[in-house]
Amino acid sequence: RHAWRTLLKNHPHDDICGCSVDRVHDDMEYRFAQVRIAGDNLVREAFRSLARSMDHRAQPGVPLVVFNPVAGARSE
Repeated sequence: RHAWRTLLKNHPHDDICGCSVDRVHDDMEYRFAQVRIAGDNLVREAFRSLARSMDHRAQPGVPLVVFNPVAGARSE
């Protein structure tokens, strides 16, 4: 929720069109960076939660979990 609200602060007309003073642009870059960090953390925690919830007892050894970020099947 925090990331979403921060992102929305960058969308007023004068901000998004780039017709404000340099300070406004600098503030936008900072907010975009904060949203990116928050989003990366959310994704990382979601992947960790999924990996922890899997049953790793089927085979011995250290489990390897691979996530496919593409919407389609992959064979690589």
